[in-house]
Amino acid sequence: ENFAKRQKSYVKYPRLNRIKKISFDSGEVIFEYNISRNDIPGQKALSRIIIKDNNNRTIKTVEFEYSYFTSGNGCNWGDCVRLKLDRVIFKDRYGDFVYDYDLEYHNPNSIPKVKSFQQDFLGYYNANGVNPSSGQLVLPRLYFAEGNGRFSISPFPFANQNYQVLNSSGYSILPNPNTCFYGALKKIKYPSGGWSEFEYESHKFRYAGNDYFAGGARIKKQILDDGEGNRYHKNYSYLNEQLQSSGSINNLPVYGALLTRVSGQNSFLVYGKSKTSLELTSGSFVGYSRIVEELTTSSGTSKGETIYRYASPKDYPNEYANLVSAQGDSGQNIDPLFSYVTNNSNYPYVGYIDNDIRRGKLLETSVFNSNGNILSKQTREYFYRDFPSEQMALNFKKQINNYREFAGQPYNSVLTFSSEINIEQNMLDHVAITEYFDNSQSLTSETFYGYDNDYPFVIFKNIVGPDGNNRFENVYYPFSPVTYSNPFMADLRDQNRLLEPIMEQQRTLYNTPPLSTTVSNFHNFGNGIIGSKGLSTAKGTLNLETESVITKRDQNSNVTEYRTRDGKYTSLIWGYNRTYPIAIIEGARIDQVDTWLDDEFGQDISYLEYLSGQDINYASEVTLRTWLNNLRTAVYQQSNSDIRSVMTYTYDPLIGLTSSTDQKGDTHYYVYDGFNRLKYVRDRNNKVLSKNEYHYNPNN
Repeated sequence: ENFAKRQKSYVKYPRLNRIKKISFDSGEVIFEYNISRNDIPGQKALSRIIIKDNNNRTIKTVEFEYSYFTSGNGCNWGDCVRLKLDRVIFKDRYGDFVYDYDLEYHNPNSIPKVKSFQQDFLGYYNANGVNPSSGQLVLPRLYFAEGNGRFSISPFPFANQNYQVLNSSGYSILPNPNTCFYGALKKIKYPSGGWSEFEYESHKFRYAGNDYFAGGARIKKQILDDGEGNRYHKNYSYLNEQLQSSGSINNLPVYGALLTRVSGQNSFLVYGKSKTSLELTSGSFVGYSRIVEELTTSSGTSKGETIYRYASPKDYPNEYANLVSAQGDSGQNIDPLFSYVTNNSNYPYVGYIDNDIRRGKLLETSVFNSNGNILSKQTREYFYRDFPSEQMALNFKKQINNYREFAGQPYNSVLTFSSEINIEQNMLDHVAITEYFDNSQSLTSETFYGYDNDYPFVIFKNIVGPDGNNRFENVYYPFSPVTYSNPFMADLRDQNRLLEPIMEQQRTLYNTPPLSTTVSNFHNFGNGIIGSKGLSTAKGTLNLETESVITKRDQNSNVTEYRTRDGKYTSLIWGYNRTYPIAIIEGARIDQVDTWLDDEFGQDISYLEYLSGQDINYASEVTLRTWLNNLRTAVYQQSNSDIRSVMTYTYDPLIGLTSSTDQKGDTHYYVYDGFNRLKYVRDRNNKVLSKNEYHYNPNN
C-alpha cells in the first residue's frame, strides 16, 4: 500500500541584497546593475564593474553581456528563461575596447522551465516528459529494496535485488546521461585567439557491486586550442583499476519513508521534495578515489597521463545517529521493533557526523610519459585529530505518529537518538616526491610536518633529501612556550595575530643545537600599531645580531624610518593616501627631513602627502615633482655628512610608477596605454629607452 504526501510549494522572488561597492586604500570597486531581468521580475543583472582611484578616475571597466537559456516553447519570460552570461568585455580607462571572452553553452534552448518536474533526484534535467496541469498532484516513482539501510528507499532500482515499486504511476527522477549537462559551459574563446571546449558525461557511483548514474555532469574531455594551429585534448577517466566507477556517495535524497508495518506489510509515504540535505564530498555529490587525466594530440596520439588518487566517502563515510531508546505512548520499551525502521530507511534523516573534512584530499599524483613509463610520483598523508573535550553532544528525540509494526503496538512512539558535533582538524602530515629516470634509478625527497597541540599551525618540518640528510625547521608563534614572554606577545595574542612567526630555527636533527636562528622583534609604534621592528639572526649558538631596526611606522603601519647596523638612518615618505613611497632619504631621520623642508620652503612632509593626493593630471603631477625636487634641495643643502641619497617617485595609483628620480637627479618617465600596460620608458630628455607592444589575435 502506498500513501502520497502532498507538499505545498511556494515561489518567492525576494529582493536581492547585492554588493554595491568595495572601498580600499587606493580606490574603490563599483558594481552596477542596469540590465532588467526577464527571469526574476523586478530584478536587474550585474552590468558593469568599474575600478576607480581615490580621485574618481576610472582605471578599468568590465562589462557583461547576457541572453537567456530558454525552454524552447516560445515563452521568453519568468519560469521559461534563465539568465545566461555570453560575453565579458574589458575596457580601458578611456572606455575603449581592449579584449573580451566569449562563452557558449550546451543546448541553451532546451532547458526546462524553472519549476518543471523534468528533473532527476538531484534536480538536473532528465527529460522524463511529465508536464502536469495546474493543481495536479504528481509525485516521483521510488523503489524499495529491503535490507539496504539508508539506501533502502531509492530513486532507482538496485541491480540484482528484489525491489518493490512505490507510486508506480509517478514520474521518473532517474538521471539522464543525455541531458544532465544541458546548460553547462561548452566553450570559452580567449582574447589570444585560442579557445577551450568542454565535453561532459554523467556522474557515476558504485554501490553493492554495481555502477549507477548520479545526477549532474562531470568533465569528460577538454579541447585546448591556442589559436595558432596547435590543439590538444585532455581526456578524463573516473574508473578504478578494475574498470569500475571509483565514485562513492554518502547518502541519497530522501523522497520516501516507512509509514506502517503490520504483519510484515509495509506502507510508505512518498514526498514531492527531498526531506534531507545532500551529504557532499568537497562540494560534490559523488566523491572519486581515482581520476586519470590523459593528454593527447588532436589525432589521438598520447602525450602521457597523470593519475590522481583521493580520499572518498568509501574511506571516510559519515557516521549516523545511534538509536538510544524507543518508547511507546504508554512508556513501553520497544527498541527491537524499530530496528526495522532504521535498517530499512534513512530515518531519522538528521544528526550525522559529517566526515567531509577527511574526504576529497589528494593522496597521490603519478605522472607517466607517452610510453607508460612513470616519471614522478607524489604521495600525501594527513594528520587527523579531534578534541573530545570540545565536542558538542547532539542528543535529540523524534516522534513517530501512526506507525506500528504489529497489531496492538502503540501508534505513537518517541525515539531517542545520540550524535555529536566534532571539533576537528585534518592537516597535511607527510609529502614524498619521487623522480624516476631512464636507467631505472629514482630519487626521493620527503617532508614531514608537525603541528601545535591546539592550533593547526606548523611548528616543525623535517625535510629529508634524496641523500638521506635531514633538515629540521622549527617555527614559534606568539603562543609558543619558547616565545610566549617575548615583548608584545600578549598584544599579538589579544589582536588574534596568532600566525605571526616569531622565531624560526634550522637544525640537522630535532633535538640538536640550531644551525641558525631568526627572531622577529616587535614594538609598539603608537596608534595601536604593534609591528615588527626588525629581525635578529644568529649562526649556530652564537648571540643574536640585528642588521637593521625599524624605528617608526605611520598609522597604516608603513615603515617611515629605520636604522642600519652602522647607526645610519633611512627615512621614507608615503603618499597617495599612504599607499606608495614617494621619497626615500638615506642618511637622515624623518623628523630632520620634516624640519629641513619647513625651514627651506615653508612646508612640511604633510604637504607632500597632500599634493600626492591631489595628483590627478599632468599639471598636478608636475607640481608634486617640483616639491619633491624642493625636498631634494632642502636635504642636500644640509651640512650633515651622513646624507647619502634622495630618491623620489610619482605614480598613477592602481596603474603604476610614472616617474623615478635617482640620487643624481636623473629622472625616468613611465608611460602606460589605456589598459594600464607599460608602453614606454623615457629619459629626462624624452628619449625612448624601452618600448612594449601588445597584440591579440584579430580573428578571435
